[in-house]
Amino acid sequence: MLISSLLVAISRSLLVRAFIVICNTKPYEFSPNSEMGRVINSYSLKPFSAAKR
Repeated sequence: MLISSLLVAISRSLLVRAFIVICNTKPYEFSPNSEMGRVINSYSLKPFSAAKR
């Protein structure tokens, strides 16, 4: 029980850290013409708009 709750806490903190990195990364830092930039922009804006509501 203790180990599973610890794993959940670690995975949550990692998710939060990844979210912070994505949200701090400005969309215009990526080239909108590149496929990677498009993917990162769409993913970085979606969780943000959902969290603000």
